[in-house]
Parts: sequence; structure tokens; C-alpha cells
Amino acid sequence: ADTEYATNKMIELTERKISLINLKLIIENILNELSINDTKLLILKYVDRVKGEDIAKKFNVSNRTFFRRSNTAMKSFELGLKRHFKNHNTIFEMCKKEAWIIDLFNKLYEQELQNNQVMTKKSKANKADEVDETSLVKFAQESYKKINCLHNYA
Repeated sequence: ADTEYATNKMIELTERKISLINLKLIIENILNELSINDTKLLILKYVDRVKGEDIAKKFNVSNRTFFRRSNTAMKSFELGLKRHFKNHNTIFEMCKKEAWIIDLFNKLYEQELQNNQVMTKKSKANKADEVDETSLVKFAQESYKKINCLHNYA
């Protein structure tokens, strides 16, 4: 019974790993389809967890412009997801054993809805500036170190 349990657990973990790798590849493909600035913005916001105000300063844009660009980037990402998954049920089926992904998906969706409700004012003219890649990487690393320091004290 112990051998059978261990074998089944290994098979389950292997299938889980394959699902996560496939999901990672799909997300990377979608990010590669987006513009460089949209990809940088999404990674800073959702992966590196940098505050919106800090990202706006780094991109040298107003907070309103940042939120508008953030919404546009997220919609582009959503369109990419729709192209790859055709409907929401497919992504949920792929991630059915990964409740944390579904929770994150729902949390991000709710957060975007709140941001859309908060940001209803008209924005100033669009500043289409390229951001220095090395300074963005350093900025993300510093933010990541701050987050890790906070987690160590928690």
C-alpha cells in the first residue's frame, strides 16, 4: 500500500509539474506577443509586486497614465489568453488542481475592476517614452529585496 501510494503521488506531482510548465509556456508566449513596455509593466506590477506609483515614476508618466496603460496591457494579455484558451473553462480545467492559480486569477480580476472604478477621470496627453531596461531591472531587484526583507521580519 505504501509503494502504491508513493507511486500515485509521484504520478500526480509529475502531472502537476507538466501542467504548470505548460501554463508557464503559454504565459511567456502571450507576454512575448505584447509590446515591450506592456510586458515590462505587467511583470513589474504582478511578478515583482512594485507599487503603481513607483512604476509610474519609473516610466516617467502620471499615475492616471500608468493606470490607463496598465488596463490596456492587461486587456491585451486577456486577449492573448482568450486566443490560447478559447474560453474561461479551459484555463480552469487546466488549473483545476491549482487552487492558488484560480484564487490569484480571481484576485487580480477583482483588483482590476476596482482600479477601473477608481480611475474614471480623463488623463493628460500620452507620453510614449522608452524606459531604460537596466534601470528597470535594478528597480525591480531593489523592490524585490525590500519585499524579501519584509517577509523575513514577518
